[in-house]
Parts: sequence; structure tokens; C-alpha cells
Amino acid sequence: MLKEKSFDLYFLVSAPNQLPLNVKSLFVFIGRLFARALLDQRLLQLELAEPLLAPLVGEMWRGTDALPLIDATTNAGLVALKCAVEEKNSEMIEDLDLDFTMVGENGWSLIKDSKSSTQNVTLDNALLYIELLSEAIAGSGVAEQLTLMRRGFDEVLPHAAPLRMFDASELAQVLCGAGEAEAEWTREQVLASIHPDHGFTRDSRVVAYVVDALVSFNAHERRAFVQFCTGGGGGRLPAKLTVARKDVGAEPDQYLPSVNTCFVYIKLPDYSCAEVTKAKLRYAMLNAREFTDRKSTRL
Repeated sequence: MLKEKSFDLYFLVSAPNQLPLNVKSLFVFIGRLFARALLDQRLLQLELAEPLLAPLVGEMWRGTDALPLIDATTNAGLVALKCAVEEKNSEMIEDLDLDFTMVGENGWSLIKDSKSSTQNVTLDNALLYIELLSEAIAGSGVAEQLTLMRRGFDEVLPHAAPLRMFDASELAQVLCGAGEAEAEWTREQVLASIHPDHGFTRDSRVVAYVVDALVSFNAHERRAFVQFCTGGGGGRLPAKLTVARKDVGAEPDQYLPSVNTCFVYIKLPDYSCAEVTKAKLRYAMLNAREFTDRKSTRL
């Protein structure tokens, strides 16, 4: 249910009442994750397909409408099959050697009469096959999964009726900050976000250097900075970013910034100039994973 999926979708799809226990637990966890992200105002570094979020906002999607958003490859094949039907190209359809069985290793009959599942797809029944396969992948085949996701969500946010004011695409933007990284941060926005503390004031030169750096960042750098400071994704500037002085003794230009992601708190040495401040900040945020277990790093 992710856009541009890089995994086998069909391990998430199952025949009714045959969902493996580990997949059940996965979808409950996904629901909890979404709810916690909303509560903590943390952006997820995911591109979520709208049908996955539909149950949270009270929307119902038909399989044929949802399939293009969650499995473009299979949908393209079904579009080609539908074109063959419209062109009455029975030879092409028969050459595909399809029957009424769900694709994938754990395939099952797409129709209740299991004996009919071995019936070949022909010009006369191809449209029925398209509808049933789409529904199996993006409808009935994931109905239990989405119910479990909603259950996990309700465990964290049991009274989430206000979500119904959103549609699925709007909720995806709230969760993932779609498009926000492309919007540049203005000086006014950055100044409103920054709260100097513990050795810095609004008149401190390093605070001014940080403002200059953030305003100059491109989309990739904005995302990296948000992840560095918050542990989350997206390009939304934190509502409150505490900037404090980091006491390192002599040669402050030799040290990197450090952060506390729980409190959106960044500590910087008393750097000598704007160029050093931006360079150290960029190095730290673009290589943050290498330093997560170090309280301070000297170059």
C-alpha cells in the first residue's frame, strides 16, 4: 500500500480469513504508528497510497479505483487486457493463458465456485476477471488488514471522529507532509520557530548564523535538517526549535552540533562565522546516522 512499492505486494494480500498472524500484527502496528505520528506531530518518511488511509476518514474505495494507486504494474496489465477486449482481440487474450486464480504464490480462487477458478479468461469473461482481480488485490483481499489497521489506530486515538473532515489525500499530507519540502523557509518563519536558550539569545551571532543557514537550504537539506532535529521526516519546519550553546572549550570550530530529537533541541558551539556554522550543520545533519551514539565529535 505504498506508492512505487519496492516489495512484493502480495504477501500483504490474502484470501478471506486466511491472514497470517505476523501480517495481522503488522497492520495493527501500522495503525498505531499513524495515530502516534498524528499525536506527536511527527511526519512519516513514506508515500502512502490513499486507499490505505481511506478507512481512517470513512471513505470506501472500489478495487478498480484503488488498484492504480497501489500496484501500477498489475493495473497496467489489466488496462492492456481491457483494451484487448474493446478491440475484440480474442487471440491475444487466450495467449495470456489466464484463469480465475489470484496471482502470486498464495493464489486462491477469485470466484466462490472453486471448480470455476480453472476456467480460462476469454473475450467473453475478461471484464469480469479484471473486476474480480482488482477487488481481490485492493478490496476484499485487504479488507481484514485495513480493519486491523483501524483497530490499532483506535487503540491510540479512540475518538478520532474529526478525521472525517479530511479526505484520504489530505490525511496523507498531514501524515507525510506531501510537498512541504519544496516550499522554501522564509526568514520570518525561521525566526518564529527558533527559541534561543542556555547561553544563546536572539542577539547571539550563532543564532543569526543558524537563521541564515536554514533560509538558504534546498529541499534535500530541509528534509535532512528536520530528520536530524526531530527524528521524523518531511520538510515542515518545527513549530519550536530550541537552539542552545554547546560548551566544548577551546577551538569550537572543530566540533559538530548535537541534538535531542525528543525535545527538538539543537546545541551548537560558539562558531566563529556563518560559513563554519553552515558547514558543520550540513555535515552533521547529512551524516547523522554515523554519530547517533556519540555525545560529541571532534574532527
